[in-house]
Amino acid sequence: MSEVFYTSIAGINFYANENDVGPITGYSNPNPVEKDPEAIGLYLKDGRLIGFIPANRKQEFSEFAKDLDSENQCLFSGNIKKIVKRSDKYFVGNIALVKSDSLEDLRKTLEKNYSTDLDLYGGKNPKVKE
Repeated sequence: MSEVFYTSIAGINFYANENDVGPITGYSNPNPVEKDPEAIGLYLKDGRLIGFIPANRKQEFSEFAKDLDSENQCLFSGNIKKIVKRSDKYFVGNIALVKSDSLEDLRKTLEKNYSTDLDLYGGKNPKVKE
């Protein structure tokens, strides 16, 4: 059985571009980054930094990921949207970080969240739109 941690992506507007809009997959990595050694980075499957676990969710995520191998790396799937208000453009990213004892359950849960429009806007519980 899989466990899921839903969250928005902090700092996404510093890293995302037009090509990132849509479904995404990647992994978390708690290794320090230059600007914030306490940050938990979120990386796309190509290894590019896309943002961070929000600071106000870091402790909760650390509890969720504490029993994982590989220095708390956790796979995720989700989506990035481009929002345009007046002449301003920005990106919003929502993901589901998944841990599982079964590779099959992990794959199914990642696929489900990859094809689901997660609409979290910083909340803890997803408003999943099928």
